[in-house]
Amino acid sequence: NLSNAYLSNANLSNANLSFANLIKANLIKANLSNANLSNAYLSNANLSNANLSNANLSNANLSYANLSNAYLSNANLSNAYLSNAYLEGIKWNKYTNWEGVQGLETAKNVPEALREQLWL
Repeated sequence: NLSNAYLSNANLSNANLSFANLIKANLIKANLSNANLSNAYLSNANLSNANLSNANLSNANLSYANLSNAYLSNANLSNAYLSNAYLEGIKWNKYTNWEGVQGLETAKNVPEALREQLWL
C-alpha cells in the first residue's frame, strides 16, 4: 500500500508493483521504465514527467491521474482505465499498446495525434 506516498524522482525501474495501491501517490519525474504496474491502482496519482517507457500498465486504474508529459514509449496500456486522466504532452510511439483502453472519451487534453491514431 503506497497510497499518498511521496515518490517524486524515485528510481522504480524494473519494480514489480502489480496490484499495488498507488492512489494519490506523487510520482512526479519517477523512473518507472520496465516496471510491472499491471492491475495497479493509480487513480489521482501524479505521474507528470514520469518515465513509463516499456512499463506494463495493463488493467491499471489511471482515472484522474496526471500523466502530463509522461513518456509512454513501448508501454503496455491494454485494458487500462483512463477516465478523466490528464494527458497533455504525453509521448508515445507506434509500439505503445492502447488496445482496449477505457475512458479516453473523458480524458483531458488527449493529444490530437493520439485521437486520430485511435479513431476517437
